Amino acid sequence: MPKPEVDFGYHWTLTGRPEQPLWRVSWDPDAGMLYAFQPSLTPGEPHKLVFLAEVHIRQDVDRLMGDWSNPALPKYGNLFHLRMNIAGAAEWPAKIQVRVRRQNDEQKWEEIPVFCNVYCGDKDTQECLAVGNLVADWIIDRYDNENRIRQIRYNLVDSAQGHYRAVPVKVDDGTHLRMTYQFRVRTFGDTRDWDQIPVTQSIEYSGLEERPLERALFEAQRILHLSPEKAGILYNAPNPIEVRVNQLGNPQGHYVRKEGQE
Repeated sequence: MPKPEVDFGYHWTLTGRPEQPLWRVSWDPDAGMLYAFQPSLTPGEPHKLVFLAEVHIRQDVDRLMGDWSNPALPKYGNLFHLRMNIAGAAEWPAKIQVRVRRQNDEQKWEEIPVFCNVYCGDKDTQECLAVGNLVADWIIDRYDNENRIRQIRYNLVDSAQGHYRAVPVKVDDGTHLRMTYQFRVRTFGDTRDWDQIPVTQSIEYSGLEERPLERALFEAQRILHLSPEKAGILYNAPNPIEVRVNQLGNPQGHYVRKEGQE
């Protein structure tokens, strides 16, 4: 179970004016993220998330927030002042889009509505992508109570290049030791090193399951025989020719190639 979040109120607005839409400021100790969040004001529209800091210790969070509940201070309820105090910058353009694929959803990624826009201020591209990864962790922890999320994709708003987080599929009741196997899929013409190909599926096998590696390799064979459309949608590999399987934390890869491929 994730640790409870620490909330700093639901009275924040972008510039502290009470007539503006409200934001919640919270710290997620599991993801190590201090953030401001505004739920969608219109059904179907993306949520908004302002990244404030990556921080893992409560004392550091309290230091960054300071006397946040003092109404006499300029930063009281004012996200502009809060972000200036924490990050030294208050730029607002959204730089990351996050989409969530749920179980049995076989739409193309571009057809899945944006779940939230992430505002990471004046950070550079790589820093913003690291923030996107933190937000993916947060979504998995806080929005997947029914194990319905299958995969998360985040990308820069001005780029079609997706970055993916696969959510482990749990095959037991969670009371026994589990082994997680990760799957990477190479499509025809892809010459990247395996470590550069994102993990697009993870499966957790119970310690009571027999021969989990054999089961994982059988799943790899199934992936290789998907139709081009399904393989492209689910694994970003419309012509899969090889799958690499490895146990989480173990760099040793096991490879399954499509018959007829050299």
